[in-house]
Amino acid sequence: MQLTNHEGSSAETNDRLEILRRAIRAVATAQTLEEKASAAQSRRKTEAEWTSGEFARYGVPAASGTTDEFDTHPGSAPDSQPVLEEARDAMRAALVTYVRELRDSGAPPERAVVQLKVVLSEVLRAGKSSRGYTQLFDEALQWGIEAYYTRA
Repeated sequence: MQLTNHEGSSAETNDRLEILRRAIRAVATAQTLEEKASAAQSRRKTEAEWTSGEFARYGVPAASGTTDEFDTHPGSAPDSQPVLEEARDAMRAALVTYVRELRDSGAPPERAVVQLKVVLSEVLRAGKSSRGYTQLFDEALQWGIEAYYTRA
């Protein structure tokens, strides 16, 4: 489904829509990277535990330097959470600006919600966002509704 802008929309509204799309992609990418990093760290920990268990089973001390630095110092892995939070903040700001522009141009609330759902679905599906898709979609929709009814 192609997203069509509200009648009489300006080039500025189109620019805001593109900014919103980019912000959504950034959040989806950051979420995916966060999930992959978490899974990799968990996998490394499991492998390290298995390896040290196998060495112990045969009475062989584990060689030094065989584990990843992140495994030997829990919590020392680079934290991607600030990047994700920053991306979410930027997405929310772009979303609020876009929805308020729709409202100010005369779009009724149901039209703004439909347009927001379309752009969210379009961008999130294209990025094949994982399990965070539903949560991000729901949060963004809530932010949009709040933005529509809140005066700046």
